[in-house]
Amino acid sequence: MAGEVVQVGDMVLAQGYCTWASQTSISTIWYKVTDITDPAPDEDQVLGTLDQMFPPHIKATINGLAQYAETSIQLYRPSANLRWVKRISTNLAGLGDIANLPLPAQTTGLIRLHTPFAGRHNRGRMYTPFPGIVAAEETGYPPARYLALLDNIRTVLYVNIPVNGIAPGQATLTPHLRYHIKNPDGTRKEAFQPITVTGNAQVWATQRRRGSFGRPNLPPQ
Repeated sequence: MAGEVVQVGDMVLAQGYCTWASQTSISTIWYKVTDITDPAPDEDQVLGTLDQMFPPHIKATINGLAQYAETSIQLYRPSANLRWVKRISTNLAGLGDIANLPLPAQTTGLIRLHTPFAGRHNRGRMYTPFPGIVAAEETGYPPARYLALLDNIRTVLYVNIPVNGIAPGQATLTPHLRYHIKNPDGTRKEAFQPITVTGNAQVWATQRRRGSFGRPNLPPQ
């Protein structure tokens, strides 16, 4: 069954799943469809494009015991409050490229995300999972070679991405940050702002739910 054709203003929830032992990592980026040349591509073409980009750059940062499991997208149309079923690809699933023992499970790299606006809800972060010991320095800081891999993620995934449909059809995906704002009645609603600046943290980060104890992230369904 053919996927839904994307429209300007649609949001695409893109996720890359990694697993190691009992732990799961979910790397999430929201994209907004900001431009279209007809005939517009559909969901399957969006997934096909992102599935060529997420796995190789994320696998490059994870240890050789961890697995890149799948890429998924879900189309969301805010103008009509519609969400389509998640679409999944395991075509490029495979073990990580850092052929060495892992660092502690909760240890991650960190990419900082900024929108044009001030305030905590206008900033975000992406945690890069399961680095290997070879990615660490005796100083306790990520080495330049690991930070260069984070640069690759930032310059490939956090930029405008063209998705080709049937020629000359094309859509442009622009990375956005998702947050919630409070309505006057106390309810909350989703909002999105474009990500305009990214940067690498020069230290390791930690995520408690990726640790070896306590409640883990849920695996892909």
